[in-house]
Amino acid sequence: PEIADMLGEANMLFAFTDLPAAREKLLEVIRLWPSAPDAYHTLGLIHEEEGEAGRALECFIIAAHLTGKDESLWRRLADMSREQQNHQQAIYCLNRALRLKMEPEYLWEKSSLLTAIGQTKKAMDCLILLLRKLPESEREQRFNACKELARLYHQVGDTAAAIETLEGWLDQRTPGGKGDLAELSDSDLDVINMLAECLIVA
Repeated sequence: PEIADMLGEANMLFAFTDLPAAREKLLEVIRLWPSAPDAYHTLGLIHEEEGEAGRALECFIIAAHLTGKDESLWRRLADMSREQQNHQQAIYCLNRALRLKMEPEYLWEKSSLLTAIGQTKKAMDCLILLLRKLPESEREQRFNACKELARLYHQVGDTAAAIETLEGWLDQRTPGGKGDLAELSDSDLDVINMLAECLIVA
């Protein structure tokens, strides 16, 4: 009860923007109960109000660890980490979210981050897993994943794998061979050009 009362008082102080007093109260709560996630979360909000995004994120990550199974919180922390250009930490947060829920969107974001930091092989593995998880009905997402995977294969010089991926993409894009090239977008035509380039190289 005492800890709950102190947390309530700290939240009230925060609500009335008495940030120094709220911080002092929260630090006292953390000293008495180091595993109180709400205390770290509110402390993070205080740091946000004070423009200290890095320290706020540290507090939120501690709160997420203590909270346990909140995949949406880990996703939010991944977004915050990415905004701060901390790609490694963003990947860590996405991995935590993926442990709780295998969301295709998280895999796509993770592959993008891995590509950004030069971990191309891991990015490709992530895209392969994404394609396994995406249902056939998610056509646009599957096309995007195929195109990106082929681009990465082409980038690392694995022409055969790039061709196989692009041909698989075309099979999905024009099922039964009845596709109309006039209906393809500019990005679709870029992929066809990529396939032609790969076939010439091969």
